[in-house]
Amino acid sequence: MSNMGICRYVYCLCIMYVFSYQVSGNQLQSEERYRKRSVTVVRCDLLQGKFGVNVTNNTDKKREVIYEFNYRLDDETIALRVTVASLAASKDNPVLFGVRQQHGTMSWKLPFNDPEHTSTYNVVSRNLCPFPVTNKNSSAMYQTIFVDVYSFSINLLPFSILVDFVKDFNLRIDEIRNVNIAPSEPKYFMYTFPDNVDSVLVHAKSDSDLCMIFSVQDVKCPVFDLEQSVEFSGIHQTMTKQATITVKKSNYDQKSFYIVTVLKPSDYACNGKETTQAPDYSRKKQLTLQVHGGISSEMYVWPILAALAVFIIFYIVAIVQCRRKRKSCVCSCVEKEPHDFCCNLFTIAIFYGLPVVQLVMTYQTGLESSGDQDICYYNFECSRPLGVLSSFNNVFSNIGYILLGILFLLVVWKSDLSSENRQGNLGEETENKDLLYAMGLGLVMEGLMSGCYHVCPNRSNFQFDTSFMYILTFLCMLRVLRCLDPNIAPTARNSYSVMAIVVFISVLGVLFGTNIFWILFGVVNILATLFLHLYVYFIGDKHEETCCDVLKKICNCMRCMCDHLSKPQCDCRLAMLITATLFNLLVAICGLVIQPSDFASFLLVIFIGNLILYCVFYFILMKCKLKKKIAYSRIVCVVLACIAWIAAIYFFMAHLTSWGLTPAQSRVGNKDCMVLDFYDAHDVWHFLSAIALFLSFLVLLALNDDLDPTSDQSRSEQQQNNDRNTQI
Repeated sequence: MSNMGICRYVYCLCIMYVFSYQVSGNQLQSEERYRKRSVTVVRCDLLQGKFGVNVTNNTDKKREVIYEFNYRLDDETIALRVTVASLAASKDNPVLFGVRQQHGTMSWKLPFNDPEHTSTYNVVSRNLCPFPVTNKNSSAMYQTIFVDVYSFSINLLPFSILVDFVKDFNLRIDEIRNVNIAPSEPKYFMYTFPDNVDSVLVHAKSDSDLCMIFSVQDVKCPVFDLEQSVEFSGIHQTMTKQATITVKKSNYDQKSFYIVTVLKPSDYACNGKETTQAPDYSRKKQLTLQVHGGISSEMYVWPILAALAVFIIFYIVAIVQCRRKRKSCVCSCVEKEPHDFCCNLFTIAIFYGLPVVQLVMTYQTGLESSGDQDICYYNFECSRPLGVLSSFNNVFSNIGYILLGILFLLVVWKSDLSSENRQGNLGEETENKDLLYAMGLGLVMEGLMSGCYHVCPNRSNFQFDTSFMYILTFLCMLRVLRCLDPNIAPTARNSYSVMAIVVFISVLGVLFGTNIFWILFGVVNILATLFLHLYVYFIGDKHEETCCDVLKKICNCMRCMCDHLSKPQCDCRLAMLITATLFNLLVAICGLVIQPSDFASFLLVIFIGNLILYCVFYFILMKCKLKKKIAYSRIVCVVLACIAWIAAIYFFMAHLTSWGLTPAQSRVGNKDCMVLDFYDAHDVWHFLSAIALFLSFLVLLALNDDLDPTSDQSRSEQQQNNDRNTQI
């Protein structure tokens, strides 16, 4: 490179250096001027606060106020409550509050906005997390808290602060505590288990319908006492007028827990309806808290033994009756029809029951892990937990269905064996009791499925409790029809197919109970009633016919029915057909007009109503027409069954819970235990309905065997009556 080129290169470098220095210098001067303009001097005032004294002050972006409060720990847990207010605070210029203590911090702002931004509040009052007594030592005897107040407003904003001790922070057994809360003013209290108490029931009651969260949390910080965080810890329920939570000592290491009450800014979570509130509406709720001692595990024994003793009595009576009527005979093997009803029902029970058990245990596990007690519709006023079951009494009370179902199977087996021996010696064909075995198995399965449903009763698993109710009612109707004429009962395959359709309709009715559904249901109900009645009463048992053949026969039957109507004599079957059809038509119209919320129960009423019509038709028309004398023992059994049914229905109408409502609304109907401080009205319904079903099954078992034993009527006359029965 030449000397001239080197000089030019050095010259360019110098020019670039000078230019970069000038630019950087200008930038530094600009940043310095910006820092001088943006720096704001904030004065921090540290003031000594006094407990129980409401102090007022001002704050803006140039003045931060800090209050210092000192106190000494006591032998009992001490809770502090901070109440702040600022009417001048706004959304654009809020006042910020922060509280510092040894084991945590918390902060909020005024105005206070709820998560849904439906209301704002210029007053906030909250408890500070208490210092745990178990961690108290000599170095922590004296505690200090700081309350910081600041605002970015250019104008002074007035505020007030009140810090005071929470009076009667610790609840005691059977003590009634009056509490007032607001969305920005939650409250919580502490309860410690005595040495002789294993579980307690925490009650909350109010005359107000405002929606709130009722929670039980472990003694630790932070305490979740805001609407957006209260469901993060512990056990919680939505509440309007009452709520109850059962708490076990074994679930809490410190043998203590907090009772938290938080008022929600709207009532949607409790009633499912959006409400509009006036801007100046003051949303406050008054309630009472009370802790009752629960029953110990040892006190479960007597109610359980008492229930078992009641049903053991039925076994003893059955054994005594069996010994009195025992006769020596020679067994004779008589060929019988296969047990299609019982075998098919057993298969259905296995495939239906196993997923049910798995599902309800998943519900129970979810309830325990989440703490959300809105999942299950218990009677929380009388919920007796045991092991993994949150309401053991509601599950165990179904034992009556199982025990009496097994007993009925044994009675049918004994009756079947005696019939084989007696009729085998006479060279006659024995009666096929397949339907009766299916009824006994259905009663056992109703107990198991009802127990599974009550593990966690809710809207999603209601069919577990009702499915076998439909099956039992339908089997009873088939039993009555078979007693009228053995040739008019449908096959097991067709019967269970109809039941599957009924369960499907029940699910649709609960999930989609609209006007269109009720219209379609009424039409389907009437058409199905006509189809089944025409098939049963005019066609008979046509096992080999297809659906098309059945429809052709029904068309012919319609013409036959018109011929029957033109005849002057009374046809019992035609009377039954018309009566049952009119009943179902009336029920369909009532359902369309009323549209009850509990469609599953409404559908069950239809089945029970048809069953009652069949029984009335059988006992009044058939018995009176054939001049049969009903044995005294049968009359007693019928009367006892009616009494049991009336008593059972009375307790069923108590309506302790209803999954047709929201969980909070359902809890309003919760009531205390009524028997042995263990069983509620619904448990009594379980016991009485099991007894009523068993007695009703006994009546159906001997439906055609109730001739008076003192009568001189011979077996040939009985056969003539059976022939007349078939002709009718």
